[in-house]
Amino acid sequence: MAELNHTLVPAFAAYLEAERRCSAHTIKAYKEDLNHVQVFLFGLEQSPDWLNVEPQDLSRYLVWLQHRGLAKTSINRKISALRSFYRYLRKKGFGVNHPLKDISNLRIAEKTPRFLTSKQAEGLHTLVFQDDFSGCRDKLMLGVFLWTGMRSAELIGLTLNDVDAARAQL
Repeated sequence: MAELNHTLVPAFAAYLEAERRCSAHTIKAYKEDLNHVQVFLFGLEQSPDWLNVEPQDLSRYLVWLQHRGLAKTSINRKISALRSFYRYLRKKGFGVNHPLKDISNLRIAEKTPRFLTSKQAEGLHTLVFQDDFSGCRDKLMLGVFLWTGMRSAELIGLTLNDVDAARAQL
């Protein structure tokens, strides 16, 4: 059984790559999260026993993370990694109860968008742009940004496919 428990996380990582087509970054983060949980629950010397983890074990781990001051988004990623891992174990036929079934993600306050003040917006009209491609591009981007009210991430992500010249729409 100890041998099996050592192969579960690597098998899960292979599943994430092959079947779920997760990015290398996600796979690395999930493996690190599971290794962190493993050290907390089982120590460095002890063999992991993933199939017998109890809900109170994971609750204790999550409380410990909060007391250490870890960001809520990071804790939620660890919860997500554990949820995916235990879903995988159930899918592969391991008769394991889901120790996170009664644990929900931490609530994260939504960030309030920041807007330019009227004075700041007026100050943008005094900017001087170069007479080359970069200057024209920057002036156009600023105009689109100010006149449409779109977020900066939306503006940066625009592609030619997003432009409908016939209807004069983005």
